[in-house]
Amino acid sequence: MKKIITIFVCMLIISPLYSQNPISVGMGGAGTSHLSGAFAIGHNPAGLANITDSTDFEILLPSAYFGELNNGEINVQDFTFENGYVNDDDKQKILNQLDDLTRFDLNSRITVLAFAYTPKDKKAFNFAFAVTEHILGSAGIPADLVEFGLYGNTPEKNYKLDDLSSDMMWYRSFGATVSKKVGSISFGATFNYLQGNQYIDVDFDKTSIHTNDDYHLTLNMHADGKIAGAYFDTQNDLKYDYKMFPTPAGSGMSADFGLMYDYSKNLKFGASFTDIGYLRWNSESAYSYKMDADGKIIEISDTDYIDSLFQAMDFVDEPTKAFSTPLTPRLTIGATYYIEQNKYFDNLTLSAETNIYVQEPYSPEHSNIISLGAKLNILPYLPTIMAGYGYTYSGDSNVSAGIGFESKHFDIYASAQNTLTLFSNQMEGSIAAGLRFKF
Repeated sequence: MKKIITIFVCMLIISPLYSQNPISVGMGGAGTSHLSGAFAIGHNPAGLANITDSTDFEILLPSAYFGELNNGEINVQDFTFENGYVNDDDKQKILNQLDDLTRFDLNSRITVLAFAYTPKDKKAFNFAFAVTEHILGSAGIPADLVEFGLYGNTPEKNYKLDDLSSDMMWYRSFGATVSKKVGSISFGATFNYLQGNQYIDVDFDKTSIHTNDDYHLTLNMHADGKIAGAYFDTQNDLKYDYKMFPTPAGSGMSADFGLMYDYSKNLKFGASFTDIGYLRWNSESAYSYKMDADGKIIEISDTDYIDSLFQAMDFVDEPTKAFSTPLTPRLTIGATYYIEQNKYFDNLTLSAETNIYVQEPYSPEHSNIISLGAKLNILPYLPTIMAGYGYTYSGDSNVSAGIGFESKHFDIYASAQNTLTLFSNQMEGSIAAGLRFKF
């Protein structure tokens, strides 16, 4: 039996890609129609049967993906000022970068463990199992709040914060994937049991800060929301149950479906519909709450006073009925063309895909609507070169690149997304690396 152990590490910082391995990252996010084996888990389950060698067993050790941790509108460079001083022109520059409401989004995954098995009997199904942590979040920041922070308490000005919001969901998935190739068609499905660990949702209404002519501030705040897997203590501080094996606050189900079609020896098509499902937060862990506060902050720098103000808020939390939250399904299609060995190179893979549907509740602006990628092997004993381009729903572009070495006994890959920003102060780049041993 030929065994493959894959040690797979990704460190992706502020990335719009929705992928978990260095091959797709290096190819601009494109992978729906060409990823194979354990690398296909979470991307296109049909790829589990898309193994071209004699691989029988793969193990995917802890890997991580952190993406969509930006709003595509402002970056570190916008906050870099001469001599560290922010003048009025700099402040206006920042405000001009913002809409009335700016959203910041987080989508992270950590694959704790995964393995895939390919039976020798080609009539049998390929099988895989994976345990993955998911953290999704979104925050709405009104431009008035940023303006207040930049200009301070200018007398007799009212800052509206009605659109201020924040939500976060943390859950763990236990997924089983089955896949099979019949003729020129590969099909696969992943079924996940979801363990809900934490949910927090807060929305503000009729909330504002008014600066008085004596430079005091009048705060009016009204907020409500739901939480699960967290609680407020007697001081109105939110407490979390962060540990390796938290007490479940809910459960749910999700599924991924995928197809791959070998149109010819060189041309392949793929499609996947992923993250279809929901989480239901149980009544024993779910609470609804309301916060109301109307008061005058006498001294903004007096933290003791500010703390006492929040403790004095009219705060009500009470158990609520079980409620459900949806995941973020997406439908992706792609095509891959393979150019075989010739006098110029050993082989070349060209891939393109598009996310034709990405559903809320979490903002999809930073997902690639188009991904283009290439993977070139010049000679069998020379490094593999990867390159890619992505165009997002928000109109931003990103360039990816990667390098790999494939041998008889191991494969190693390293790649980066938004490579141009890795060498600037914008800090929007991403890096990923993977190592696979063959026995």
